[in-house]
Amino acid sequence: ESKRTDIKSVPAVSVSGLKQGAVTLVGNSETTAQRAFQVELKDEQSQETNEVMIDLLPEKPVEKDARLPKIDEPLEFGPDGELLPSPEETDSEQEGPVVEENPSHHLAAAYLVANSRTPRVLRMNKDFDQNSNNPGVRKSIAYYQKTRKSDLQKFYDYANPFRGLIETVGEAYDVSPVYAYLTVVESTYFTGGKYKIQKAPNSSALGPFQFLTGTAQEQKLGYVGTSNDERRFFAPSSCAAARYIGSLVDQFDDSDTTVAILGYYQGQGGAGAAIYCSFEPTVQNREACVKKISTGGYSGTDYNRFIKLSKQYNYTFKEMDRLAAIPKGMRDYVNNKLAVYFISKDLQRYGFAVSSSAPKQLPNNGTVIPSKSISSEKCRSAVSAVLSPSA
Repeated sequence: ESKRTDIKSVPAVSVSGLKQGAVTLVGNSETTAQRAFQVELKDEQSQETNEVMIDLLPEKPVEKDARLPKIDEPLEFGPDGELLPSPEETDSEQEGPVVEENPSHHLAAAYLVANSRTPRVLRMNKDFDQNSNNPGVRKSIAYYQKTRKSDLQKFYDYANPFRGLIETVGEAYDVSPVYAYLTVVESTYFTGGKYKIQKAPNSSALGPFQFLTGTAQEQKLGYVGTSNDERRFFAPSSCAAARYIGSLVDQFDDSDTTVAILGYYQGQGGAGAAIYCSFEPTVQNREACVKKISTGGYSGTDYNRFIKLSKQYNYTFKEMDRLAAIPKGMRDYVNNKLAVYFISKDLQRYGFAVSSSAPKQLPNNGTVIPSKSISSEKCRSAVSAVLSPSA
């Protein structure tokens, strides 16, 4: 039963008359028994509808062994450097040499911290965390620890003065600040170490977040195609990236918002096609689907249909990766992003740290804020709150 409480917390007597699936699980801690739910309640007399957060606690304490697996399981490598299966895959206890156990592991160790406690941010973090033991993610973590350690270290060093800006923009657009990890793969703005604006060869992609011309216009970036193109500047393009990720999260929130990463790479239609192909009934159908995606055999009408169909599947990216029914490059892209997400939750655990010589001030090379006023009022407000009123 609902009761107007303003900021007071009042125990509920009952919640009844809800349609199946109307209560949405949000923001679970994997190490505590408490569970939070979001539910929409309608007062039949006033016809007023309110979103209500419900915290649930079990009558009996949850035993330690009943907790879910920890995030960031240690990795173990064989004599030839190959990544060995996770404990989940082998049902045996293994300890890996690459990652040291750290009993003090906690959220404060994260490179970027989500200050918002909104349902969308909590849902993103929850869905991303479910991929911690994916074989593809574990291999990508090993890839960054070995092959691309220098690139990722440069990202942590050169993105250091941007951390407050990234977190503020994430909060303004109600998304986890992990949207910024897109830059690790998308461009060399940070990993190149010189904050240079990059234009992709044979593509219209431009700037720190490598926005294509059409996508930039859809995300309300200003002056596209001119010398003041907001893709060239970190502040407005970070707002557009956060806005875009937020819209993709909403698109795929029926099952697994992790697919929003794939949407950023392939567009909503491409991500919808990936979901559709993954759940084709036979291996032959799935293989044909992969070929069509790889060769551009689907039309715009197909992609619009896939977007609508995607809401009818109970999918997870973990299952899509396991079925391998989409091109490997698409799966690798998501796994690489998730690997950076998990490494960034505790740098020390994975052998990284922000160097003492890392920059502390934003670069003064004209790549952060455009000379013209940022076209989006929302973005302008978020950026000015961190930098200066003139932003």
